[in-house]
Amino acid sequence: MKGVKGRGRGKKCTIEGIVTPSEWDEQYNVVGVKIAAAEEKEYLIHHDPQGEKLLAHIRETLRLTGRMRRDEHGNKILWVEEYQRVDPCARPLARLAPHSGGLDKEGGR
Repeated sequence: MKGVKGRGRGKKCTIEGIVTPSEWDEQYNVVGVKIAAAEEKEYLIHHDPQGEKLLAHIRETLRLTGRMRRDEHGNKILWVEEYQRVDPCARPLARLAPHSGGLDKEGGR
């Protein structure tokens, strides 16, 4: 990954999302990954030994902590310091806001 230097720089953050491919080699092997997070945000993962470990976690939901920087094109790049697998089914369901116009107790309006 060109244009971004230094692991120690950047803002420390924790993000959660699904590991997806971002780069392939000539034989169509995945060689780079990104995190697809909430609200359609994507974060590229820096190519270093820790980042390369994520190649084994494609399509898994992870919580990652590391340093976030931007490259010369404005892309957000995460230097991964640690990560853990997240079970997306273990979260409570979001509550729906009440609205007028719902069904009454008998099932009618």
